[in-house]
Amino acid sequence: MSIIGVCLFFISLFGYKNLLERLGVPRYLSWISGMIVQTLLLYIMVMSGALIVGIKVVTILGCSLFITCSFAKLKNIKANKDEKLHFYDIWMFVIGVLFLNVLSKSSLIHYDNYSNWATIIKFMLFQGHLPTNDMLITFTSYPPAAGLFVTQFVYLVGFSNSTMLIGQFLLIWASLYAIFSVLRDKTRGLNSGILCFAISLTSIFNISIRTNNLLVDYLLPVITAAAFAGIYVYRKRVALQMLHVILFCSMLLLIKNSGIFFVILISLFYIYWLLKEHGENKVKYFCAGVLSIFISFIPFVWWQYHVRVTFNSVANHAISTSAYKQQLIGESKSYLYQVFSKIVNHFFNVTTMSTQGFILINTFLIISWVIIRFGVKKPNNLLKVLFCLDFIFIAYCQRRCENVVFCRLKNAVFYR
Repeated sequence: MSIIGVCLFFISLFGYKNLLERLGVPRYLSWISGMIVQTLLLYIMVMSGALIVGIKVVTILGCSLFITCSFAKLKNIKANKDEKLHFYDIWMFVIGVLFLNVLSKSSLIHYDNYSNWATIIKFMLFQGHLPTNDMLITFTSYPPAAGLFVTQFVYLVGFSNSTMLIGQFLLIWASLYAIFSVLRDKTRGLNSGILCFAISLTSIFNISIRTNNLLVDYLLPVITAAAFAGIYVYRKRVALQMLHVILFCSMLLLIKNSGIFFVILISLFYIYWLLKEHGENKVKYFCAGVLSIFISFIPFVWWQYHVRVTFNSVANHAISTSAYKQQLIGESKSYLYQVFSKIVNHFFNVTTMSTQGFILINTFLIISWVIIRFGVKKPNNLLKVLFCLDFIFIAYCQRRCENVVFCRLKNAVFYR
């Protein structure tokens, strides 16, 4: 691993982070927001056929921003209460260091479609462009956003299995850190302790994906959680909220096609807060919200157009009625019913980690609601939170079942 490359990467990241903070983005959200800005800039460059040049430009621009913002800070040094460290800052730092230490010694595990996502990173790094219809690599559907960020990281610090894992973990860590931005009083230990406990639970029950591979199925929900946090934090700052939604929704759509499920959830949450905080002119703000969501789909539409004009084959995960029809040719109804039944049985099997996590979260929130409501005698919204979480879980299970059925995944995938 190149020490110089590591320094360049983090100096560049600090440049984007510092610029966003000067624009009003909280420290907790600035890390993941800076990473998304870099990724979207790289996306524009790779779609224009200049990936390696794009990596250099994005890195140099970030370093320039770091120098500029550093001089500006020296001229205007002021104490800021929000910049004080809290116990969860130290906790996240320690967790991050421990994970980085483990991942630096880990081997990359492949157990899904080979294009998820190590192969595409290797291709983009050594070929300098996206795959074309040349039979060297099949990458005809999955958007490349997560791969682009990791490609930039390994280009600077050196290519290896462990550096690819570290590159993706940085996205996960920054997304989890962003959740702490929702804390109103950051000195109160109970609320921050609950968030730390929830983050720990995700690591325990994330038995299927883990962090020793480049699957993005864990990356999607944690970025979504960061998006929710930002929408709440910016609820009284319309411009920043709009920009936040555009950035995060664009990123989710460019990580994986199934990111559209999370974008729908974000859109509903975003519109809700717009109408709640600006009820005096609902039509105006509703239209502004719809426009923001529409803009966030533009990069994804660009990717869909690229896939359609570049490749002739039908992709397993393409969002297309004709693709679904072609994939289902020759499959009997009994086979599809068997596939669907296996997935449903998996999700509702109490011996699986995901179902146990679902039960534990429900039990924890219900007990917490009872204690706070009748023991402490204070009203709370935990039951509403529980209802929303259960709704999202059931909706995601249904979407995943449909996706797996239509994409003809094999039985081994049911137990990932």
